[in-house]
Parts: sequence; structure tokens; C-alpha cells
Amino acid sequence: MEKSILIVDDMVAVVMLLEELLKQNFPECRFVTAGDGAEACKKAVREKPDLILMDWEMPNMDGETALKKLKQHQQTSNIPVIILSATTDDKRLRNALDLGAIDFINKPINETELIARVKSAMILSDTLSKLSKERDLLENANAQNEAILKAILPKQILEKIVKFGSIPPKNYKNCAVIFIDLVDFTAKSSHMSPARLLRELHDLFTNFDIIMRKYQCTRIKTIGDAYLSVCGLFNDNLDVGQNVINAAVNIRDYVAKRNIGNSIKWELRTGVYYGDVIGSAVSTTNLAFDIFGETVNMASRLEHSCEPMQINVSEDIYHHLKDKYKFVARSPRMVKGKGITPMYYLHKPLKKNSNKALEMSNAFSSTTLPN
Repeated sequence: MEKSILIVDDMVAVVMLLEELLKQNFPECRFVTAGDGAEACKKAVREKPDLILMDWEMPNMDGETALKKLKQHQQTSNIPVIILSATTDDKRLRNALDLGAIDFINKPINETELIARVKSAMILSDTLSKLSKERDLLENANAQNEAILKAILPKQILEKIVKFGSIPPKNYKNCAVIFIDLVDFTAKSSHMSPARLLRELHDLFTNFDIIMRKYQCTRIKTIGDAYLSVCGLFNDNLDVGQNVINAAVNIRDYVAKRNIGNSIKWELRTGVYYGDVIGSAVSTTNLAFDIFGETVNMASRLEHSCEPMQINVSEDIYHHLKDKYKFVARSPRMVKGKGITPMYYLHKPLKKNSNKALEMSNAFSSTTLPN
């Protein structure tokens, strides 16, 4: 790759001398010239030279001012600068080095000294360029890794991993777990190409994620065609029951509206259960965050006991929201590990509930709810 050197001096004879001397020893280089500091700054941004040789005493903008500007500008801050000056003032030399110059050459120019210092500077320039590229590659890799981790881990859990190097187990009190399953997924997917099936799931789950984030719920994972989320892990002042029901209703409405213009009609079964959950990673080699416990199991079992396009909720959710929604009590069901369990279908908001954000689609207000 061609190298370039920017020569800055207000005396044309000095510029010509420097260029001639350097051409003899660096025939592979391209040379750019400037007559003062202001022009040098503009050309440094445009040309991005590998090295700048700059006079200290110049009209309009001197070398000191130009050096400050070059080191403050993001695009030119790493370009090595050698200062040229007829002065022998040690204070000025220290000042130049303090401002970021890598070297100082006295005038009149000694050819041997010039060539030796320029060679060292070009080696330094190569090293800085390689380090800059390596740093950019590392930053890009870190950014990609961070984006992947943010996509699979909640922000608060990612912060724990950075701080502790692992995900300490924790018992999260008073959470609401929502479990959503696509009805007849196996039968419908058997008639789709893998690409079409993936597009359908991507579209559905992406929109589920958007709705969950809106209501401060945390998506834990997808299991094939099932979707697991929880509300209340990281916010103690949140009405988790209200938020999770808002999310469940909005997701059901989204799927119903999506079906209108889609050749594939999906239906959902939704189970919602309130209680405590344990959150952690199950393996030291897999940092995937997961939740466990009775609340998760019961949300899954409520989903299994649900009719298509209904939201089956636990007794705690019912008691918490019965003044805002009309619920339909179902016959208590036998649930494995729990025994006879009361269940309720969420039907529609009560008229006195004026919160527009809680309103459901009219498509569900007249639905006949099976027991």
C-alpha cells in the first residue's frame, strides 16, 4: 500500500528540499505539501498521510496551533508528527513533545538525521496503523458478542455475568409467568417449507417480543412453537398481574388481526400463573438464563388446559383483576402435582374500566367461552 508524507512549511525552498531528499530515500512514498498550519490541517483530514513534517514558525497558523488541532481531531490524532524548527529552545522542544509530536528536527536540515528520523517515524506509523486495525476488529467483535448476549439474556442478568462471571441463582418473589403455544403447530407446519415456517415463527415471535417489552415482561425462551415469558423479575414496583394480562391480550389481538391478511391462520393457547420463580443458568458451560419452579410448571399446565384463542389464568390473577375484567369461571381441573385447581378464562374488560390500553378487540367480546 502506498505511503504518503505531508510536508508543511511556509518557505517553498524548504518544502522542495525536503521533498527531494525524501524522494531519494523513500521512492515508494507520495508527497503532499502545505504552506501553513491551517492548510496542513485540511490536507491531513483529506489525505490521511502516514507522517507529517511540520515547521514550528509559520504565518497565519503556526505549528503549535496546528499540532493542537491535529491531535484533537479524531481522524488525525494518531498521525505521527515531526516538528522542524531553527530554534534550540529546550522549553519549545518540551512543549512540542507534550502536545503530541513524536520527534523534533533542528534547522538547517541534516540529511542523515532527517532520513533516520523519518524511517523511525514510518515504522511507528505502520505499527500504529496495525494496532488501530486490530483495535477496530476487536471492538467490532466485542460489539457483535455483546449484541448476541443482549439478544439472549436480560440486561440485568448480563450485568451480573460481567460483574460475577456467572448467573447466581435467585428466588424472585411475586412474578407472573405466561406460557403461549401455537395450536396444531405440527399439522400446519407439515404443509410448509422450512423457509416459510421459519418466516412465520420469526414474524410471530418478533412481535411477541415487542409486546412483552412494552409491558416490561422478559422473554425467557422459545421451545419449538411455545413461548415463555415472565413479568416481575427486575421491577419490584410493577403491577405484574396487570402487565402480563395486558401483554397476553395484546398478543392475542395481534394474532387475530394478522390472520385477516395471512393465508396461514394461527391460534394460540395462553396460560398465566402468579407466584415465585427461581432464576439461574442450569449449566456452567451454557449461560442461557432460565426460570424454574411451580409457577412455571403451572403456567404450562394452564396453557395445556386452555381452548384456542383463550387466556386461561390462575385464581390469584382472577382475584387481582376481577374488578377490571369479566372472567368466566371454569370447572376446576385436576392438575398433575397440584390436584384440583380453579381456572378462569379472561373474557373482556368491565365497562367501568376506562383505561384504553386495556381494551381488547371486539372480536373477543362476544366469543362463546367453552368450559
